[in-house]
Amino acid sequence: MLEKLKTLTGVPAQEIGDRLEKPFTDPKAYSKIRGGAGGAANLTDIETAWMIERLNEVFGPYGLGWRLEWDPEFVHVQQPSEKNKSWTATIRRAEFHYILLDADGKERICTAPCSGGSSNNELGYALKGMETSAIGNAVSKMRFQEQVYKGKLSHANAAKLLKAHAENGKEGAANKKTASKAKPAAGKPKANTKPKKVEEETFADPSLESYGSYVVPLGKYKGKTLAELLETDVRIVTWFAEDMTATNDVAEELSNQATQFLVEVGPDKLQEIQDLQQEAV
Repeated sequence: MLEKLKTLTGVPAQEIGDRLEKPFTDPKAYSKIRGGAGGAANLTDIETAWMIERLNEVFGPYGLGWRLEWDPEFVHVQQPSEKNKSWTATIRRAEFHYILLDADGKERICTAPCSGGSSNNELGYALKGMETSAIGNAVSKMRFQEQVYKGKLSHANAAKLLKAHAENGKEGAANKKTASKAKPAAGKPKANTKPKKVEEETFADPSLESYGSYVVPLGKYKGKTLAELLETDVRIVTWFAEDMTATNDVAEELSNQATQFLVEVGPDKLQEIQDLQQEAV
């Protein structure tokens, strides 16, 4: 089935994950998240221009080969306060659509549910970041930049790691070319022409952690992680994200962390957990 489907640019359906997963060659594609909980946790951001370029290469031009659709009903905007001067825009449910062509050239629209969120001093940029976040959330499930999400590639090690990969590739190509021309002398073993292996530990970035590991610093649930509270009652984390009145910086950070955690969990998983909790009552 999959072998008969291709994107508008001719990428076979079974190769989409590999194409999206391939690291960018320019380390500038990876940067530290600026500000907010992500910045405090030293998380890595994949620059939008590079992401859009990769999606256009794999699926075709935006609007033709792929697009993001969402309903304002699922958008939550948090206005700036005295303590937090930035706007926060969160979308709980959106759909990433991309087109595949079958052997007869008939279009098939595929859908990946997603969610996203962003904060910025300007509302327009917060909404734009929200859309970008949702797109990233969708394609991450399709293996986009998988090494980043696994914590093996980050803004901190991108330059060193990508350089090592480039040198490895050149050495491997040179060895292959030399091996194809040279004939080993009789009775002598062939030279080892395998490229050097990049050590796995160079990929490590232990700073990449789930928002669910955030420990509530105050109130009735002090000492509990957001992940633990989500398993107990979805409504607790939702209240932190949407309804809690933040009266100080600590409470504001808790609200931001809860918002990002709900985005990370995604609307489908969130609904699944909530349904199970309601059934257990």
